[in-house]
Amino acid sequence: MARSSKSGVTVFLGLIMLFISAQCNGQEYHNCEPGWDYFNDKCYISYKFPIYTYNEARKMCIAFGGTLAVVNNVEEDLYLKGYTEGKYNLWIGANDIESEGEWKWEDGTSMTYSNWAELEEQPDFFQKGGDCLQITGYGFHQWNDIPCDRGNGYICEKERFCRVVPVGVESTADVPNQHITASSNLNVPYYGRLNYVWTSVQAWRARKNETGQWLQIFLGRDRRVTGVATQGRGDSDEWVTTYRLAYKVDGAWHYVSNADYSPKALRGNSDGNTVVYHDLEDDAFTTQYVRFYPMTWHDHISMRVEVYACQWTISTTQKYNV
Repeated sequence: MARSSKSGVTVFLGLIMLFISAQCNGQEYHNCEPGWDYFNDKCYISYKFPIYTYNEARKMCIAFGGTLAVVNNVEEDLYLKGYTEGKYNLWIGANDIESEGEWKWEDGTSMTYSNWAELEEQPDFFQKGGDCLQITGYGFHQWNDIPCDRGNGYICEKERFCRVVPVGVESTADVPNQHITASSNLNVPYYGRLNYVWTSVQAWRARKNETGQWLQIFLGRDRRVTGVATQGRGDSDEWVTTYRLAYKVDGAWHYVSNADYSPKALRGNSDGNTVVYHDLEDDAFTTQYVRFYPMTWHDHISMRVEVYACQWTISTTQKYNV
């Protein structure tokens, strides 16, 4: 097998990294981190227990990087009612502590939409210190003003942006050698790191040249995987032309799939060094384990890979007094 020249490797790798950076780094997704629910460009989470006063619940939401939930329209109101589960009263983020009857949301905006329980003549606690807002767990799940020192569960919201970054398969500091494994190999699995050029064989090579082989990356913790990248063998004309991507959840493996739930075939490489990146978009998943399953290849199953995931950053710069 003819070997490709190593001249200009440094320049070539620099171009590869510019290519990946242009496609991946800086992308933002409105996905919510694990445990949070996505609705209408916001992320929500609710806790029924333990119960807190309004100010305690407010501090909890701020600690999570958000605020008590702000409701600006009927769609949001209907969505938040689901968190009551028909029985739990929950704090949402409005009060009239500063000026009686002038309700303001935790983000500082005035209340332009409301859903007071008018049959119960709400708000009705203006003479009894009812300065904080709850969504009720009974009846039509409307709003009620109650004293702020009472105990309730609460609903938090935040706008979170997922900045896409490589998990670091390329770097031993981020993904140790023992976290890269394979179904079989002719060298060692960690040669399958993206841009690996440090030995005479520059890729993971399967021992068996047949379908069913895989290269696995252990991410070390749950990550929201949004993309992957592949290369072929850097020192020879060997590469994977199509592959399937799988991930592990609750002990079971799942493929990235088509609309009919059949495993999706992802386009691989057409030479040994060009990086091919796949944005998973709606196929993004949360996992600790990712597997690449080669389906077709040129000459021999040989791969180098990287995985891309969310790095969560808070989008708001608003400050709160706690």
